[in-house]
Amino acid sequence: MSYTYLKNRQDTFEAKGLCKECGKCPPKTGMKKCESCAAKSAAAMKKWKDKKTKEWRDAGRCTKCGADQKPGYSQCEKCVQKATEYQRRRKAKGKCVSCQSLAIKGESLCIECKKGRQAKRQALRDEVFAAYGGYQCACCGTQIRQFLTIDHVNNDGGKHRREIGSKTIYRWLRKHNFPVGFQVLC
Repeated sequence: MSYTYLKNRQDTFEAKGLCKECGKCPPKTGMKKCESCAAKSAAAMKKWKDKKTKEWRDAGRCTKCGADQKPGYSQCEKCVQKATEYQRRRKAKGKCVSCQSLAIKGESLCIECKKGRQAKRQALRDEVFAAYGGYQCACCGTQIRQFLTIDHVNNDGGKHRREIGSKTIYRWLRKHNFPVGFQVLC
């Protein structure tokens, strides 16, 4: 089928007040596609974006536009600045920087997003500790979670934190398949 034929077909459906994709049912007010066709299009677009994002990430490119990544980020300088500005505007309006609902006073997240991030952080922590023997100190055997942390066996933690950033150790360990040279200590 040619582009002209498809375009004429879509225009005909639209003129009759039908979905421009299937031509079977009327779309919602202000829409050009019915709910079913809109959902199929959205699913196809998400699948394509996920594939493209993975390709770019694997190639060390920006996950938004495909340009060269900013060092230490998954995006380029331009996309990082754009996201930062977008979040700054949301925060100034008192909105959650993640979902745009009302944020907790004095914070940048709403209650739901904050709980979700805490749950993800705890799940990552649980995964890392499980990989290194669970929540039990290697020297004294204490199992009080609040006292336990991941330790560099070779005593080079300061140097390593300066290289990767102090807040990323759990993600770094998972990304590098839980390498040897780390242990659980109190």
